[in-house]
Amino acid sequence: MAVRPVRHKFTVEEYHKMAEAGILSEDDRVELIDGEIVDMTPIGSRHAGTVKRLVALFIPVQVAGRAILSVQDPLRLGEVSEPQPDVALLRPREDLLRLGPPWGGGRVAGGGGVGEHGLAGPGTESAPVRAPRGGGSVGGGRGGGGGGSLP
Repeated sequence: MAVRPVRHKFTVEEYHKMAEAGILSEDDRVELIDGEIVDMTPIGSRHAGTVKRLVALFIPVQVAGRAILSVQDPLRLGEVSEPQPDVALLRPREDLLRLGPPWGGGRVAGGGGVGEHGLAGPGTESAPVRAPRGGGSVGGGRGGGGGGSLP
């Protein structure tokens, strides 16, 4: 008889408590996707170059005040997902997000991950994570993608 491994689901709050307790460190390349702690793939030179090109493309949108450009930052999407998309465009907030992380549900204008083979290219394992209540989708980790629209 085969024994199936038991998967334990975590909330964003529990995930943060693990970091506070030292179970996870800042050097761990992980993110929380649908309640599971997932290892992120290493960032190669093609990946880094593509992210830099996307940042250059979206800087004018931020400068014009139409969005906040978020690069490889945690993005809380509900109670059980906190991916770190390579690039996300967030709806502007007066506090520039200093008072807390962005939430899905209308705060995400668009975002996604970059794989070594381009956007959502071969070898990527991440599936898009949907923001609750109508926000855009964000590619989990280093692949996938999606988006909404800016004002």
